[in-house]
Amino acid sequence: MNNVALFNESLKHYVNVGDISLDELSRVGKRIGSHIESLKGIYRSYSNQEKRYEFEVKSFFGNDHEAIEATFDFENDEIIISTSGVEVKLTQTLFLKYLNLIDLCFSKILPIGSVIQLDVDMMPEAFRKSFGGSRESMFTISGRKVSVQGKFGACYVDYVARLFPMGESELAQPFLISNLMVKQVIHEGFSNELEVAFAENVLRQDVIHRKGRSLSFLLEDEVKAVEEAILHMTNTTGETS
Repeated sequence: MNNVALFNESLKHYVNVGDISLDELSRVGKRIGSHIESLKGIYRSYSNQEKRYEFEVKSFFGNDHEAIEATFDFENDEIIISTSGVEVKLTQTLFLKYLNLIDLCFSKILPIGSVIQLDVDMMPEAFRKSFGGSRESMFTISGRKVSVQGKFGACYVDYVARLFPMGESELAQPFLISNLMVKQVIHEGFSNELEVAFAENVLRQDVIHRKGRSLSFLLEDEVKAVEEAILHMTNTTGETS
C-alpha cells in the first residue's frame, strides 16, 4: 500500500475526525505530506505559541506559488490549516493526532546504521537536559518505531540512537529521537528490498494499526509523564519496550 492510500485509509480510525470532511482532511494532509518539511514548521510554530505559519510551495515553473498556512487560536482551541483553497478546522487534540498521522504516513523511515545530526531546538526539555552534547554531535540509529511504556498510553519513538562513534556501549546511553528532531542525515544506512519492505509493511503499518502516538505529538498534560520516561530511558541501558 502506498503512503497516500495508507493515509486515506487510516484517517477515520486514527484521528477520530467526527463531522470533519474526510476529503478535505485528505487533501490538506497529502499536501503537507508531499512537502514534509512544512510539518516541522507547523509544529514549531505551534510549540512557540505563534499565531500564524506559512510555507511557500513553489510551482514547477517557478512563477506561481501556493502556500500551506496554519493559524493558531489557542484561546478558543481552534487551529486552521489551509492550502490550495481547502481548509480544515481542528481542536488542539485533533491537530496533534492529524500531524502525527501525516508524519507516520509520509516521513521516511531511515535504515538502521544511519548517522544523523539533531535540531537541538526541537528536543523536549528533558532530552536537552540529558543530552549534554554540542549542536554538532552525531548519532547512529540502532532502533526504529520502538514502543515506549508509560502512563500516557500506547506510544512510540521514531528512533533509538547512540552517540557517534561510540555505538552500543555501556558508556553510551540510548537517546530517543523523533522525526522532528532530525536536522540532517549525515549518512544513510544500508538498504535493500527486504529493508524497505520491512520498514513500510511492518514498522509503519504496525504503529498505525495500534494507533500508536509519537512522543512528539502529545498533549500538554501528558508531557510530564513523557519527560519522566525519557529521563528514565536515557539514564539506563535497559530494554526500551
